[in-house]
Amino acid sequence: MSIKRIDIGNTIIVLCAIALMSLWPILSLHYSENQPKDTTQRYIRDADNVAVACKPYQRIASLSLLSDSILMHLVNLDRIMAWSKAAPNRLDRYRSNKARLSRNDDLEELIAQGPDLVIDFTHGTSNKAVKRLREADIPVIDLGNGYGIQTFLQACEKIADLVDERERGAVFIADFKYRLTLLKNAHPQTKKRALHLNVYNGTFFGGTTGTCYYDVFEAAGVIDVAAEAGYTGWPQYTADELIILDPPIIITHVGGAEELRNMPSMQVLSAVKNNTILEMEPGLWGDPGYLMIEAAETLHRVIYTSDEQMLSVKDRQ
Repeated sequence: MSIKRIDIGNTIIVLCAIALMSLWPILSLHYSENQPKDTTQRYIRDADNVAVACKPYQRIASLSLLSDSILMHLVNLDRIMAWSKAAPNRLDRYRSNKARLSRNDDLEELIAQGPDLVIDFTHGTSNKAVKRLREADIPVIDLGNGYGIQTFLQACEKIADLVDERERGAVFIADFKYRLTLLKNAHPQTKKRALHLNVYNGTFFGGTTGTCYYDVFEAAGVIDVAAEAGYTGWPQYTADELIILDPPIIITHVGGAEELRNMPSMQVLSAVKNNTILEMEPGLWGDPGYLMIEAAETLHRVIYTSDEQMLSVKDRQ
């Protein structure tokens, strides 16, 4: 009887092993999906958890101002096939003599040109362009959100690794952090308070915690009045809310100071009465990339070295 039991037991084990082997391709499918096949190859995972191989790409296309800002500091420009159609800024001299493409309007043209890597920051918006590029078998990495200094530095590290420029990326990041440290060491004991405020067609728009504006304020040693009052993200203010906030200094776009001064409801604001409205240069204020450090240095210099009327950064340089 004992011998029969052993034979039956062995038979069951063998049958189970055969069944498991036949099911293994199905069981392993979920695990293997989107997994790198080459274990010796380095990969970067993007916002969609898709793995993109790290290697010295030679035909790189950028679809956002942020990836433009990073790439122009990390790779030789002859490796860039196309820049984004983002708004011009101080870094435009790097983007000359190259195609300027939009993820919305020029996608098929981009695919036809055959880039070997596309980098984008969709900031949580629709990624139809990313999906179409992957359908065309073009390597694409979507790094998601990039609204402040920390996300910028993290993206620099990822992109440097992705394009096989880790050493260059480390030097760039170290220089950026060094400039941040110099600024922090220059912060006064008593900090001034300010508000980022843009005016379009009589509507008031801000930017505070969770945006590059807040990070630039913090780096410059300036207290963000909106954050102090509990606002987050990209608030749209009413005139009454601005009167309650009553910022002693307002940072705005070129032309914003005149708009504010011409609005009867804004005449009671301290910044309007005291002529402490600073117009920042287009392309500098609001840039989510490398220019954040330059914006912070400029803001610190203007706010803490002069009590004169703040008309324009260009006038102060």
